[in-house]
Amino acid sequence: MLSLPRSRSGAPAGPPTDGAETSQASAQTVLLVLGGLLLAGAAVVLTVISFANIGAAGRITLLTLVTGVALALPITLVRRNLTETAEAVAGVALLLVLLDGYVAWTLGLFGAASISMTTYFGLVCLVTAVISIGYHATSHLVAPRLATMLVLQPVLPLLAFGYLHTPTAWALMFGGIAV
Repeated sequence: MLSLPRSRSGAPAGPPTDGAETSQASAQTVLLVLGGLLLAGAAVVLTVISFANIGAAGRITLLTLVTGVALALPITLVRRNLTETAEAVAGVALLLVLLDGYVAWTLGLFGAASISMTTYFGLVCLVTAVISIGYHATSHLVAPRLATMLVLQPVLPLLAFGYLHTPTAWALMFGGIAV
C-alpha cells in the first residue's frame, strides 16, 4: 500500500508550494526555440508557396537579401550578449541557405538543369555545410556546428545515388558514414 508523506500535524503533505516548477530562464529558452521553429516554418512556406507568384529575378533577389540579413544578425546579437537569440536566428539563416539552393534549382540557375536532382541537392548540402563551418568560425555559435553535422549527413548518399546500384554498395557507403 502506497502512503503519502505526512506533515507534522499528521495530515498528508501536498505538493511543495514554495517555488516555481521552472525557472524564468528555462521558460524563455523554450519560448525562443518555439519562436525559431515557427520562423523556420514560415520561411519554408514563404519560399515554396508565396514566392511562386513573384518573378524569377525578384524571387532570388528577395531571398538572397533576407538570407544575408539573417546571416548578419546573429553576429550583432552575440556582440550584445544575446547568445540564445543569436543561436535561433543562425539556425533559421542556415535553413534559408538551403532554401536558396531550392529556389536556384526551381529557376534552373547554376546549371541545375544539366545535372541530376540528387547530385544538385547533394552539392547544395555540401555548400551549406561549408558556409556553416565558416559561420561557426566567425560567430563561435553552436547552431552552425550542429547544422554542419546535420547537413553533411545526406551529402554522400545524394552524390552517390546515380552510381551505387547494389545493396552491398549502399551498405558499405552507409557504414562508412556511420564510422
